[in-house]
Amino acid sequence: MQYYSILLIICMLSFISISSPAAAIIINWSNETMQEFYMRIAIEQAKAAVNTGGAPYGALIVDPNKNEIVVKGRNHAGHNPIWHAEMDAINRLNNLLPKNISVYAIAKNLELYTTAESCSMCMSAIAWSGFGRVIYGTSIPYIESQGQNQIEIRSVEVAKASSKFSNVTVIGGVLVDETNELYNKKNVKHQHHHVPHHHHHDHSHHHFN
Repeated sequence: MQYYSILLIICMLSFISISSPAAAIIINWSNETMQEFYMRIAIEQAKAAVNTGGAPYGALIVDPNKNEIVVKGRNHAGHNPIWHAEMDAINRLNNLLPKNISVYAIAKNLELYTTAESCSMCMSAIAWSGFGRVIYGTSIPYIESQGQNQIEIRSVEVAKASSKFSNVTVIGGVLVDETNELYNKKNVKHQHHHVPHHHHHDHSHHHFN
């Protein structure tokens, strides 16, 4: 009898682990209206980056199931060449989490917003982290057309190259008319930063529950 009781408990624990909410979570990804709402906040971060010596790039990490901004990021590459907005946001997310929870454990349920298409460095970090979605405004070709340096590797190329371990969806062109204004050569020439056109990020604190 004791043997069967132990066996029953093992079976029940196995069933719970297989059918747990974490394993079967349904993600309500942001619709177009919410994507535009979050992108406007990312644009605010991009403008703030310029005011602090960075280039006009802003980012957000969002929990779509809670309709909540988890962290914000902005470009600081005027000080550190790898301190792009996306990297800033991911680092802030990591710092916000308790030590027993990693970015890898939760990123698949989150969206990362960026005012411009992520460079190959940032997109690789997004893929390694395992984010569910990355949503950008302005494309790499547009920024190049405005006379700014870019690495000619598109975000979808990095996503495809990492598909064996990552399942990130790339969505581009959100509020593109508004984000393009950040990188229009007429506006950029008035921004006094000596950054060779990369991404940098900000410091905002939102609670992740």
